[in-house]
Amino acid sequence: MPNQNPSPFFAVSGGTLIAMARPATGPAPARNTPRRRPGRLTRLLMNRLDLNRG
Repeated sequence: MPNQNPSPFFAVSGGTLIAMARPATGPAPARNTPRRRPGRLTRLLMNRLDLNRG
């Protein structure tokens, strides 16, 4: 299955994926970004991982 998401952190696997997802939101920590909540972003990434694992 080809990578449908252009985001770079989807190509990474395991904890590194979530670790890269935080700085990817911007220069400020994820907790400081009012628009994107880390919980929602993490849940999206985890769902993506489960789908990729099959």
